[in-house]
Amino acid sequence: MGVIMSNYAIIENGIVVNTVVAEADFADSQGWVKLEDGVGIGWEHDGNVFKNPNALTEQELLALKAESLREQRNQLLIEQIDVLNPLRWESMDTELQDSWRTYRQALLDVPQQEGFPEVVTWPPLPQ
Repeated sequence: MGVIMSNYAIIENGIVVNTVVAEADFADSQGWVKLEDGVGIGWEHDGNVFKNPNALTEQELLALKAESLREQRNQLLIEQIDVLNPLRWESMDTELQDSWRTYRQALLDVPQQEGFPEVVTWPPLPQ
């Protein structure tokens, strides 16, 4: 039966500074930690869990989500509001014009909704 080798992390001050392939008994005697898939040099280790130092924070993820939703809102404004030409607008009755004004404002107000960007309620398109 052959010796089973595994990948281990050499950790100094909570940071993976090197990775090695070693036998479990030897690695344990050196205090090395068995690597998880994808972990590499520069990763943090708190004694239990590896953490990617380049991973986005929750706040950064929310900011990206908010930016994406604003872009979606802006696209709706371009595709559904900006295409209303003066002739079409003039042919609408006041009630329909008001519903389009309300819809446009509701799109603009999406980022002010409670729970944004985790929860978004898109306004219904006027009929």
